[in-house]
Amino acid sequence: MRLLKALICAQQIGAFFMEKELRTFALTEIRAIDGANPVVEGHAAVFNTKSHDMGFREIILPGAFADAVKTDDVKFLLNHRGLPLARTKSGTLQLSEDARGLYFKADLDANDPDVQRLLPKVKRGDLSEMSFAFGIKDRAADEKWSRDKGEMVRSLLKVSLFDVSAVSFPAYPATDLQARSYFESKISELNANPEINPDPEKVKAEFIARSEARKKLISTLEASYKRRLVYVCKR
Repeated sequence: MRLLKALICAQQIGAFFMEKELRTFALTEIRAIDGANPVVEGHAAVFNTKSHDMGFREIILPGAFADAVKTDDVKFLLNHRGLPLARTKSGTLQLSEDARGLYFKADLDANDPDVQRLLPKVKRGDLSEMSFAFGIKDRAADEKWSRDKGEMVRSLLKVSLFDVSAVSFPAYPATDLQARSYFESKISELNANPEINPDPEKVKAEFIARSEARKKLISTLEASYKRRLVYVCKR
């Protein structure tokens, strides 16, 4: 029991420190189906399509969501905020990979005031984009950087999911300082590298070093904050 509790605790702490990124694709679609129990469905992400220019381009490869749709507790939100309108844990949100990308179907509560605000906007086409919030557990294994026709390209091989959201505005890379620093360093590295693809072993060693540095950073958290994490895990 103690081992199981420790594993759950480690998983919670790992998820807490995972950098969250948001992405919106112009080609995704969302539609509402009327009825006693209204439904919103569509795609929150598409495969093999380059993102907007974010200082680099990004491509999601088929299979990137394969594990997440089976194991992650994902919420359906509006603009990545507020109370969930549906959730995989409760069975009201279904996620799956198809040939196009990340498909979702949200079974909504017609009596929910937030749903009543959402549905007319979706049906009118005023709210027509979907976005998803994700994180990467192992950068060395779950993403790949390369150069394509002069552009820096980040390929996502495997991601964890936090939520899928109907959004008013497109979302771009996380503004978190650590995330910005990471992207800038990768772009600088690729610009300085004459090879089309960086040395995999070099990149792997770099990420291992970053991982160790991050562990040291976590270990230096204020004592009060560490006590809070310990308290949460013991509950």
